[in-house]
Amino acid sequence: MAITEQQRRILEDMAALAEVYRESHEFDQHEFHRTFLITEALVRNQLMPMLVRAKRPRAVTVIGGTNVGKSTIANALLGAPVASSDTKAAHTRNAAAFIPPSLDADTLFGDYECAFAGSEQTAYQATDQHGGHQYYVEPIRGDTPLGETILWDTPDVDSTLSQDYLHAVIEAATLSDVVVLVTTAQKYADDRVVRLVAMLMDVGVQPVVCFNQHKPDYEALVQQVRDTLITAMRFQPMAATDIPVYRLPYLTNSDELYSYPSVLAMRNDILNRLSQPRPDNTECLVTYLRQHLHEILTPMLARVEAFDAWNSAVHSASETMYADYETNYINNPDKYDAFKEANTYMLHIVTANMQGMQGLLQRARQLSSTPTKFIQQVTQATFVRANNMMNPALDNKAKRSNDLQAIRAANVQLNDSLTELINTNRQRANSHAFWDAVERVWLTEQESVLQKFEDATLSHWQASQVQIAQSAERIYHELEKDPRAIQRLKDIASWINGGALGGQLGLIFIHIPGTEFLTIAGPFDMVDPLFTLATPRIMAVILESTTTRSIIKPIQVDLQGFFKHSARQLIQDYCEKPLLDVGVMALEQLGGLRLKHYDSMKTLHQRIKRLLEPLTSDSDRFVETRDGNAHV
Repeated sequence: MAITEQQRRILEDMAALAEVYRESHEFDQHEFHRTFLITEALVRNQLMPMLVRAKRPRAVTVIGGTNVGKSTIANALLGAPVASSDTKAAHTRNAAAFIPPSLDADTLFGDYECAFAGSEQTAYQATDQHGGHQYYVEPIRGDTPLGETILWDTPDVDSTLSQDYLHAVIEAATLSDVVVLVTTAQKYADDRVVRLVAMLMDVGVQPVVCFNQHKPDYEALVQQVRDTLITAMRFQPMAATDIPVYRLPYLTNSDELYSYPSVLAMRNDILNRLSQPRPDNTECLVTYLRQHLHEILTPMLARVEAFDAWNSAVHSASETMYADYETNYINNPDKYDAFKEANTYMLHIVTANMQGMQGLLQRARQLSSTPTKFIQQVTQATFVRANNMMNPALDNKAKRSNDLQAIRAANVQLNDSLTELINTNRQRANSHAFWDAVERVWLTEQESVLQKFEDATLSHWQASQVQIAQSAERIYHELEKDPRAIQRLKDIASWINGGALGGQLGLIFIHIPGTEFLTIAGPFDMVDPLFTLATPRIMAVILESTTTRSIIKPIQVDLQGFFKHSARQLIQDYCEKPLLDVGVMALEQLGGLRLKHYDSMKTLHQRIKRLLEPLTSDSDRFVETRDGNAHV
């Protein structure tokens, strides 16, 4: 029966999460690896079929440690030497399904479609095995002692290489109703085997123990096998006597093995269990999944949390950088006034054809290059900036505005705050490896990022100067609509020109409140910087008069808006985005997590929990009879 798109997404995300853990070496921790595999398999092979009411054949899985005789016991249950066995350790590398004549490879999992996800089905082979990435299907000719039951023979779960094919064992076991634990005097308390079987018992899989190569003096170990399994269980109470143990002496494949009394008793026990309706293990399954989902998702959630913390800090630092730049520079007339620069540039336009004025401007520009501190301070603000505006591409650090220094200082503050964040997180006792990776990436990328930011700040400044010049031209064209304003501006410029050329006339410009006129008073010794001192006052009177204010205000607002937008864009493109990319590269260094899975990983836990919610009500409980039909 088909699963829903929502359920399919969960299964895909669980498979992606397994790949993340594999790449990032989380699976090097054997216990975590086992817990993840069985939890993921239970979601896929028990929870999903339960939700979609899928029907699947009854099955038994034989599991155990190395060289305990699993394949031999599989043959004993089937009554024939169908499973390949060998005294060599780890002979079996893939799960093998031996199916009755009534089934075929296409009906192996009934109407459920997601069993053995990621593995390839192939015909049974004793050689050329591929470490758990295949599963074998072998039809049995004629009747079998287990009737319509599928029997799975599996690899060991305790050898050095078993981590590579542990998922094949767990896959078969979570598709089964009964698990046969094969053990010996040497393996009776093997922790990896015991914990795996105990976890299966926790979700209601019925256990049968086959103590192989048994001798009378091993009898005390039989009880220890039961006790060890019971102790390892976490959720479902069970008495040790509920775990049947069948003792077999050392026997090889032969008629004696197939008809041995303990083998016959074990078969009958298994058949009796399978003849009963499938028990309702919903509560056991839900309890197990709720307990273990958080455990298996914690490493990913910790990584996501660290990544989110980095992204949040970068966003916050970028916003702070922009706010500081806007407060301390864009909106601070003591630092910068773009509109004044536009006024000065406009005066160049007005006086372009005025005799002597351009010469005055040129002499003032030359004066600004002298070492005289006073002359530099007085003239640089207008003439050097005006010269830059006439040629915005000019690359001369001495002629750049405080804009560059202000935004660079804000960038330094941003980097300092993020460096402190990295150091703080790295020094925590439970520090995530993400922060070490961020530091490594940042040290590698820092020079490149800062150089790109430096280049971008110059481009930002140059674009700003172009915008100022364009705003001045817009102002002039607007003022042309008021002939009085243009003429007044030219008249004032003529007064300055004449006084400056004569070198004898001194002017003080006074704005009389309530009027649109300038009062000019007072002769004094004249020097070229007079023009610099007068310009702001002239432009303030002309541009802030009641006649022109309504015309100029929108242009002024547009210019201010450009500075805010371009500064924010600069910070986003050359500070925020590269730093976010540092976080992405840190994830890549850790291995596994892809951004396309990032949002899904954050919500995976909640989505699985939502699947479990309806299963806690009695109305959704059901059992399955021997014929495979579901009944509420």
